[in-house]
Amino acid sequence: GDPTGTGEGGSSVFGVLGGPSKRFFRDEFSKRLRHARAGTVSMANAGPDTNASQFLITTADGMQHLDDRHTIFGEVAEGMDTVLAIDGAYCDEAGRPYQNIRIRHTIVLDDPFPDPPGLRVPSRSPSPTAEQLRQDKLRLAEDEAVDDMAGKTAEEVQE
Repeated sequence: GDPTGTGEGGSSVFGVLGGPSKRFFRDEFSKRLRHARAGTVSMANAGPDTNASQFLITTADGMQHLDDRHTIFGEVAEGMDTVLAIDGAYCDEAGRPYQNIRIRHTIVLDDPFPDPPGLRVPSRSPSPTAEQLRQDKLRLAEDEAVDDMAGKTAEEVQE
C-alpha cells in the first residue's frame, strides 16, 4: 500500500491527477459497510480525512474497532490463503517483515464507479525506486527461503 517504500505513503489518485494539494481524500463511512469479516479491505490513514495510497486487509472477523475510522472500499474474494500467509510473516519491532512481500497482481471483479477524468491506467506495476532497491538489500528477498535450521548440527537443532 506504500508505493514510495518509505512508510510515509504515496498519493491518492486525486493527488496524482490534481497535484500535491489533493494527496488525501475525505473519509467515506457507511453503516452498511463494517469490518465484520476477514478479508475486508480499507484505507490505512494517519487520522481523519488522510486517505492516500496505503490500505489494510483484515485477517480476522469482528474488527469493529476499525469501523468509522477506516474507509472500506473492497473485500478479498479469492486468495485469502495469501492474505493469511502475509499475516504470518515474521516482523521486526517496527512491524516491517524481515522478508520482502509484494502484491504483484490484483483483479477488480466489480468496480461500480467510472474512472476519474484524466486517469491513465498503467499497463504494469511501476519499477522499484532506488530507495526501494536499497531497502531490499536490508531484507530477505521475496524468493529467499527462510530456514532457521540451515547450517546447524543435530545438537543445535535439538536445543
